[in-house]
Amino acid sequence: MKVDEAVIHDTERYAAEGYPWAEWDLLRDEAPVYWYVRDNIVPFWAITRYEDVKWISGQNKTFINGGGRLRLADADRDARFWTKYRQRAIEIGWDPDEPPDFIFKDRPDHWDLRRLVVPEFTPKAMRSRSESLELHAQRFADEFIAKVDDEGTADVVEDLAVKLPLAAICEMVGVSADDWEQVHAWTSVLFDDPDLERFCRPGEPRDEMRSRMIREFDAWIGELIAQRRRDGTDGRDLVSILLRSEIESGPLTPQQLVGYLRLMIAAGNETTRNAASGGG
Repeated sequence: MKVDEAVIHDTERYAAEGYPWAEWDLLRDEAPVYWYVRDNIVPFWAITRYEDVKWISGQNKTFINGGGRLRLADADRDARFWTKYRQRAIEIGWDPDEPPDFIFKDRPDHWDLRRLVVPEFTPKAMRSRSESLELHAQRFADEFIAKVDDEGTADVVEDLAVKLPLAAICEMVGVSADDWEQVHAWTSVLFDDPDLERFCRPGEPRDEMRSRMIREFDAWIGELIAQRRRDGTDGRDLVSILLRSEIESGPLTPQQLVGYLRLMIAAGNETTRNAASGGG
């Protein structure tokens, strides 16, 4: 294989065949800083050596994180995402130029927002939650073993790996346990779970289902915020902390609050789930 034949952007291939290890090895060996041009994807620099990635990550005045692309996606999907996002923002009276969340921002704005909840994720803060986490971990492991004993099989992702990080982030946000399963469904849609058809209503196309569930998720977060305002914001839960917080421009706007909580809930369970299920 030649460098110009390497394909590292095809996410459908990732899902079907796994990571393109051979292509990454080829790029590291022959073109570690490579201007990647392929059909139907906006060109980008492919950086494949650790030291280069580490150095670039520290040069925030030269290299940006914000902008049109955050993850690998073809040009058509990029365009559809931003068009739908801006249309919906206008429909509900939000700022169409405000990014979906702070991951799309650069310093100093990125850190100004990120720092608001950092103290809740330190080792000391996590140790204060250790008793609850240990109880959840033991219960979920017991339930997994019981299912294997009863049915002869179980899904290591859906029946085990997803449960502890979901419970942990939901408790930190202050979400009722009754809503955890629905939160899992919403976050699966955000990350384009390969088995999304199970969430479609009869006759509902996949794209319409995703749009509907994302709207439902945002509306639910909005109600969570409204409820916390009604009940008081002096608690340690992440919603209360964000409602008490301010950035340079003042308190977070409703749009920023929804985007912030959507990000924490989704990333807070999806990344750890993947690490737990793929770490073996």
